[in-house]
Amino acid sequence: MPKKAVLIELGGSHAECLFSQIYFLRERGYEIHVICNRHLWPFLSDVHEYITGHLLVDTNVKRWKRFKMLQEVWRYIRYGGISHAIFNTTELKIVRDLLIFPFPGVEFAGLLHNGLKLSSGFTVRHFITQKVKKLFVLNDGMLPHLQASDLLQIQSLYAVFFPEMGGSTTLPKGKQEFWVCIPGEIDPRRRDIPGLIQQIQEHGLASNIRVILLGSMNADPALVEAINALPQRSQVITFGEEKISNEIFHAYIRQSDIILPLLHPPIPRFQEFFKTRISGAYNLAFAYKKPLMMEQHFEAWTDFKEHAILYPENDLVKTLHDLAGQPAVMEKKVEGLHNWPKLKFEVQCNKYIGLLEAAGR
Repeated sequence: MPKKAVLIELGGSHAECLFSQIYFLRERGYEIHVICNRHLWPFLSDVHEYITGHLLVDTNVKRWKRFKMLQEVWRYIRYGGISHAIFNTTELKIVRDLLIFPFPGVEFAGLLHNGLKLSSGFTVRHFITQKVKKLFVLNDGMLPHLQASDLLQIQSLYAVFFPEMGGSTTLPKGKQEFWVCIPGEIDPRRRDIPGLIQQIQEHGLASNIRVILLGSMNADPALVEAINALPQRSQVITFGEEKISNEIFHAYIRQSDIILPLLHPPIPRFQEFFKTRISGAYNLAFAYKKPLMMEQHFEAWTDFKEHAILYPENDLVKTLHDLAGQPAVMEKKVEGLHNWPKLKFEVQCNKYIGLLEAAGR
């Protein structure tokens, strides 16, 4: 009789991290269940066939309705013969509230998206980790910066396996064009968009470079105005405030030449990104075997020292110009990503299942 595992996402996001886990559990013969926010279920349509059962919930409810929703989740796990429950986003108060219920015989694990919560997050330290003793973080570079109890088992997980999205969509691209993709919402608090704009204003862009801001433009009017005023505005591709479809999003990533997270020291959360959290751009780049461009501080992360292209913050556009004219450098980086053992399915699957099934401390 197969072991039963349930993947739980109650935070309304990070659904892209579910795909790898579903593939790993399926590879090892688990019966897979999913409990998630209702709006996330269609996003998982490519793997519905691998999911035996699911429960869709609305978490934006309060008081009695919230209790009834949590009780429904508890019953699904408690009386469904589940042996392993994995939180896709662990550091949530709603996870704390769920764990108040008794779960005899259930082993818990979870993905921790911000490792800082282990040292400064009261909810995680004092409540959640009393029951969730096995944790995954999303890059090896986070591990040296975690301050955690010795009773916890923590290792990395590279969630870089997902269905081919946008595979039938081919975007028009000139033969000599060099596409620089910046995925995610255009938010200057998370990406140094102002710094990029300033450098383009000062240095221009080589005629074959296209900078693709691959996210909705929910930015302040001054930033939008600055982008629209660029002399090379036609070389900076934006999408307004509309949400980009998964098909178009992944088509741009697949056809891009390089991925640029734009994490620079001036952004408010730079120290978190430098130590205890990742950008979703990393896993996209690793999944599609696209080189990352990282600001030179990130040389401290082994992944980036070996496989990314590092640059000084003030030389971002200059570095782009150099790379656009050096195809051999790009080809070598791409080859390195394809040959990188860490990104092999069996390596990540073994690590994931190994921690799930490991004896507790």
